[in-house]
Amino acid sequence: SLSRRFSKLAYLPQDSMMPKDLRVQTIIRAFPEPSRILLGDPLISPLLSSRIGNLSHGERRYLEFRLVLSLDRKYVLLDEPFTGTFNETTANR
Repeated sequence: SLSRRFSKLAYLPQDSMMPKDLRVQTIIRAFPEPSRILLGDPLISPLLSSRIGNLSHGERRYLEFRLVLSLDRKYVLLDEPFTGTFNETTANR
């Protein structure tokens, strides 16, 4: 069944997956219980009352990355989560 298949798979799309008008705390609380540990994450806790749309690109990607990894999944697909941070010029330094 679909629910059984997706119970083993998590996906982080290249573009942001979170509604910009919601607060960080609201998003975290919408995820399963293990994700709530992120409320105490030293990089996330100062952002809890911020709206997703007010976060920097890096803050938003970190939050999304941590949320996806907090899910109890056997496989995690990351669709270019760090686009633009690596290229041939950077690699040859």
